[in-house]
Amino acid sequence: MQRRPIWIKSRKNLLNQVKKQVLAFVGEDAEVNSYAEAYKREFFGRWERSSYQSLFADLNSAHFVLGGYFHAFSQSQRSHLRVLRHIVEQRQLIIAVECIESRYQEVLDQFLANSIDEKKFLNKVKWQSHWGFPWENYKPIFEFAKSFNIKMVAINRFYRKKNLAHLKNRDAHACRRLAAVHNTYPTALIYVIFGDLHLASEHLPKKLMTWLSEQKKSPKVVRVFLNSEKLYFKLAGQQLENQIEVMKSSRHRYCLLTSPPWVKWQGYLMYLEQAYDRDLLEDDIIDFTDRVGQLVSLIAKDVRVPVALKNLAVYRGADDNFWFHISNHLSVKDLKTVENLIVGDRSFLIPQLKIAFLSRASINHCAALAGYYVHTEL
Repeated sequence: MQRRPIWIKSRKNLLNQVKKQVLAFVGEDAEVNSYAEAYKREFFGRWERSSYQSLFADLNSAHFVLGGYFHAFSQSQRSHLRVLRHIVEQRQLIIAVECIESRYQEVLDQFLANSIDEKKFLNKVKWQSHWGFPWENYKPIFEFAKSFNIKMVAINRFYRKKNLAHLKNRDAHACRRLAAVHNTYPTALIYVIFGDLHLASEHLPKKLMTWLSEQKKSPKVVRVFLNSEKLYFKLAGQQLENQIEVMKSSRHRYCLLTSPPWVKWQGYLMYLEQAYDRDLLEDDIIDFTDRVGQLVSLIAKDVRVPVALKNLAVYRGADDNFWFHISNHLSVKDLKTVENLIVGDRSFLIPQLKIAFLSRASINHCAALAGYYVHTEL
């Protein structure tokens, strides 16, 4: 068997394994699954290689951009932020966000005007209890809006239970909010950042287009999806997954391929594990040695070299055992270096001890440690 099919098979297996682990936390939901099926269908049919230049040209004449993202994966938000940075000087921009409920619009306005600080803002909008995803993922977008004096609009409605009816109600509510904004700012580009499943044609876009038709309006709507699994593996089969970042289909649909699909699911899994950890008020629920070890095994399998894992140990900042294990084995100079790395928010490996320090519980930092470890072993 050729190397490429083996590579693709191992990635698909990894993706399926991580999805199964996620489902162990969130459980199966038939109604949500039926809602998600429409999203998967978006990537059937013909998708062609495109470019950011083509996307930006389309945005120049658009009235709405529906940008999908994966809540717990910070690169999703940053992908849209990169697009926003490119067009901010060219168009009047309004950013509409799912992460804030519309009833807190006044609080959002106060925060953007620096009338209230970040802590008070997050408390007033009930970020942790009503949204819950890491604020750090979203903060750069809010800071961007502040920097360029861009209006932000809250378009969500909170439902404690997630079911099909509530998902549809959220689409309808967001549509009404977007319609009101468009009526007030008819020439502005309204850039919507909403959960990717909502961007399926029969969900939020259908409700928006129905409203536009009823109002006898015909604004241009561009959709920007992120990191389709189907498109990624299609490109991987042609060895193009690292060469093409933008794909385009009919009806002004684009997909930005900024990350392999298993990475976002790994990020979601780590988010769920940390949330579970907080709920149990324990610090040892997540085994980061195991997390990094899984990535080491993946790399080792790819490069076809044996890498022993029995000596690897990964520690976090709150673990006092870290200093206990290194203090008697490193020089004063090396201990000072370790201290500086920690202060600098760096993840690092001490090769001679096979001990790693993880500064952030993110998939990127875990992957970096895995790379350091494999390099050391080789």
